[in-house]
Amino acid sequence: MKIHLKKFNLQKALQKIIIISACLLVASSCQKNVNTQDNVAMVDGEYITKDLYTRELTFYSSYYAKKYGENYLNSKDKSGLSNYQILEKDLLDSLIKDQVMLNDLNKHDYKINNVEYEKLQKELIKELKNKESLIANVEAINSDELSFSDILYRDSIKYEHRKMFEKINDVKDKEVLDYYKNNKKFHRMYKYNALVFDDKNEAEKINNQIKNNQDFKSMMNKKVRNFDTLISDFVYDDDELLKESNIRKKDQVSKIFEYKDKYYILMINSYNENENDLLINTKKYYLDLQYQDYLKDLIKKSKIRIFV
Repeated sequence: MKIHLKKFNLQKALQKIIIISACLLVASSCQKNVNTQDNVAMVDGEYITKDLYTRELTFYSSYYAKKYGENYLNSKDKSGLSNYQILEKDLLDSLIKDQVMLNDLNKHDYKINNVEYEKLQKELIKELKNKESLIANVEAINSDELSFSDILYRDSIKYEHRKMFEKINDVKDKEVLDYYKNNKKFHRMYKYNALVFDDKNEAEKINNQIKNNQDFKSMMNKKVRNFDTLISDFVYDDDELLKESNIRKKDQVSKIFEYKDKYYILMINSYNENENDLLINTKKYYLDLQYQDYLKDLIKKSKIRIFV
């Protein structure tokens, strides 16, 4: 159940919680008998408690129900699984991955601090103007300040694990430069705008009014409209929406195309071909790939037992 974030606001903050997995309050399994009654899984001898799993599942279920409606969790995908069943599986996978990270941090004697947690909390309070607004919005999804603070702290675990990875895996500039030279996709980035419609007929009506890039810009700036707009960050040419648009030239307006039950008209408004910027972005991308491989290898080597 993926949530794609657009810009930082309360909805983004709450969506962020959905994709935040927990650093776990676990019990060490020193005993010979494995306690399957009070736990949902075990990772290299560390329990993931049933209590934690239930509390997280209740929290996320409440959020989805409030965001998408009471019937959302009962809706089924093409395979016949309900959104609630998908949430159950995704949550357990996420908790297991976080425990793998925590075990790795402990293995390297890497101490977790609360700097990232405090940063996240300050960002949310700033966005909502004051702490009282934050608490009110947290209560609106059947949580409390303590649980919310705990979840924010848990998000910092991911940050700390990534930071530790970069510290113990020094990537040389030559590696990045070679990777950049051998992959043409990194030699240009694109920024685009899009008109987003729920109904194809409405998209066609607007499309008939767009004769050139100036008409498209006028539609983007229209104050009264029956469609949404989207402004991208700089992306590579394998960005999903950009691929679907079938355009690569600046100021060229795409035909109407469908993507995830929405209809789009897209226009590229700028390129980034500054080599310094591109190399910096390539390094970030390269590090992401290296980190994902590192994490996959950790999970593969971990002894994981699931009890539900």
